[in-house]
Amino acid sequence: MSVARSILATRTALHAGRLTPHAVIDSALTAISQQNPTCNALVHVASESHLLSQAAEATERYRSGTPRALEGIPVAIKDNFVTSDMPTTCASAVLGGYCSPFDATAVRLLREAGAIVVGKANMDEFGMGSFNTNSAHGAAVQPGGEGRVAGGSSGGSAVAVKTGMALAAIGSDTGGSVRLPAAYCGVVGLKPSYGSISRFGLVPYANSLDTVGVLANNVADAALLHDILSHPDPNDMTCLPAPPTTKRNPRRPLTIGVPAEYNQAQLDPAVRETWSRALTAFEAAGADVVPVHLPSTVPALAAYYVLAPAEAASNLAKYDGVRYGKPRDAFGDEVVRRVLVGTFALSAGAHESYYIHAQRLRRQVVGEFTAAFTEVDAMVCPAALTAQAPTIDEVKHPKSGDSAYVTDVFTVPASLAGLPAVVVPAWDGVGLQVLGKWGDAAMVLDVAERLERMVVMGDDAGVDGEGWAEF
Repeated sequence: MSVARSILATRTALHAGRLTPHAVIDSALTAISQQNPTCNALVHVASESHLLSQAAEATERYRSGTPRALEGIPVAIKDNFVTSDMPTTCASAVLGGYCSPFDATAVRLLREAGAIVVGKANMDEFGMGSFNTNSAHGAAVQPGGEGRVAGGSSGGSAVAVKTGMALAAIGSDTGGSVRLPAAYCGVVGLKPSYGSISRFGLVPYANSLDTVGVLANNVADAALLHDILSHPDPNDMTCLPAPPTTKRNPRRPLTIGVPAEYNQAQLDPAVRETWSRALTAFEAAGADVVPVHLPSTVPALAAYYVLAPAEAASNLAKYDGVRYGKPRDAFGDEVVRRVLVGTFALSAGAHESYYIHAQRLRRQVVGEFTAAFTEVDAMVCPAALTAQAPTIDEVKHPKSGDSAYVTDVFTVPASLAGLPAVVVPAWDGVGLQVLGKWGDAAMVLDVAERLERMVVMGDDAGVDGEGWAEF
């Protein structure tokens, strides 16, 4: 029996004895050997003997009737989560060969659930980039030979899932670094609420924005990983229990908000068409679809590119070759650029004009989302401006100097507000994004799963029985 690209289907087959953990790991190793040399998704791969040894342990657990939630499931870990058995380099020459004495909390929870870590995934150096081209290990690209980038900064994680090197992966999302690769690679990418998953052991980029995210082949798998990872952690003071989910009045339809400011002139017509199709399908399924206004959407991008570099400048100061890092190796160009921007924003002469002003803009973004969510249950919008990822050549020779930063325009606002968001590959592979209130991952995932069902089963397949009253 071939291995399904679904954790839940694979787990069912393993429980029934139709599949063995060795077969699952063999499938992942085959994908790695065939795809990784060209895709460059994994920068460190666990040894075959180590992986097969873990598969043998998983086999014993299935035989004894004690398998855990992810028993024998291959997963990939973004290279900015520390691991005790593989190097953690953050795709930077500065940390070349660094090995941690412990696992990040997210990695530990995955291992405790029975997951088998197949390798560390490529990324933009220290998480700084939208295309996964700013890596000391070289760019991560999509399969197919067209030279299309994987998206950043968690591009290696997305490609690993897309190609079957792993059935799921974890990444970090600071301004869209899980969601953009998911949209470009055609997988599901979940950025949960800020603070819902421990960041202990995640090498920081911007502490007030960094969020642990998951990538999977379907929404149900992403939800499973979210449940496994969402636990308070005393090692991370920002990791707190989510508030009880507010129950929606079942006597009124689900209300989907459409951010008017996301319908920008430079939006790819194919993305706009898919977005419109999704909204029409939601309406046909009985949901109310209403416009909402987030006027700070575009200014939010500028605020992000002040706040994130400012925090990065502080975080990366320790990589001076004495406390951390190699003294003769330098940061890549993009990291240097952002550290310089952040240092300037924090300087005495610019602090009020840039950093403080950006913080005010962030409060406006939070306030606009808060007001909008008093009227709607979730929002549906694009995740990226274009239907396809650009090629490496297009990234190296952009039509305008700011295009790399404009790429994040649809993902940054939710990051600034700390909101949960999930990207689902919709019709023609276009990634659409579902946003929700802070702490309400259940609503976001449920709406995303209904969108996924519409895509797979038909535009009118988003509801069953009593429709949206099921929420």
